[in-house]
Formats: sequence, structure tokens, C-alpha cells
Amino acid sequence: MKLTKSKLKEIIREEIQKLNEDVVNAFAKDLEKKVINYYKTEYPNIYDNDKTGENSWKVRIKKGKKYTKIDIGSSGKFMYDISDGHLYYIKGYGTIDRKKDFGDLKSILKRGYDYDGFSIASKGKRTGGYGYGGKIV
Repeated sequence: MKLTKSKLKEIIREEIQKLNEDVVNAFAKDLEKKVINYYKTEYPNIYDNDKTGENSWKVRIKKGKKYTKIDIGSSGKFMYDISDGHLYYIKGYGTIDRKKDFGDLKSILKRGYDYDGFSIASKGKRTGGYGYGGKIV
């Protein structure tokens, strides 16, 4: 089998996509744990008594060609840019806000972060207004 330039590009693109999916899935799993912990701690009565509340803290991933959307419950929260590996806050559902760049998703997972009921921020910090507490450093 002869490996053409286009076939090689396709293989590389597929491998990068697999790596991106692994990072996003790891972040979503970690974020969901933090969201559930937040609700258990801050609103134990609601968490314990709400039979349908799972939808409120379930983290969902919706993959696209350029971006992967990361939702908490039914609300859009973040978008992961496949091309640069950064996590961004959103302006509106499906619209990325490049001014609100949390940083490289792999680095965010490595450094750790906190969830404060609205968004994520560096460990020990709050998000402040509008759900953006700056880059995770």
C-alpha cells in the first residue's frame, strides 16, 4: 500500500481528533464531578430531593467541525476550539467569546480548577462577574 500525501494528512487529522476527544472527555468527566460536589455542598436539600435534578448538573458534549460545545444541564457554558486546544466561554449558544479564553485545556486539567456554581476559575479563586475569572494559571 502506497501512502499518499493526502492519506497521511487524513491519518494525522484523525489522530489529532482522537487526542482532542480524549482531553474534552476527561475535562467533562472532571467538571461533572465538581458540579455535583458543588450542588451537594451548597444545596444539599435540592440535590437530595430532586429526582429530575440530574439534568441540572449533567455535563454534555456536542462535537462540531471547529468547536466542541460543553454544556452543564441545558445551558451552554464553554466551547473548545479544536484548532488551538483552548477552552473559551460563550457569548451565546454556539458563539465563542475569544476574549474569554481560559487557556489550553490540557493545562487546565493539569493545574486544576474550581467550579463556583456558574463557571470555572483557578484554584481558590471565584469567577467574578459574567462567569469569567481569567485564564486558569
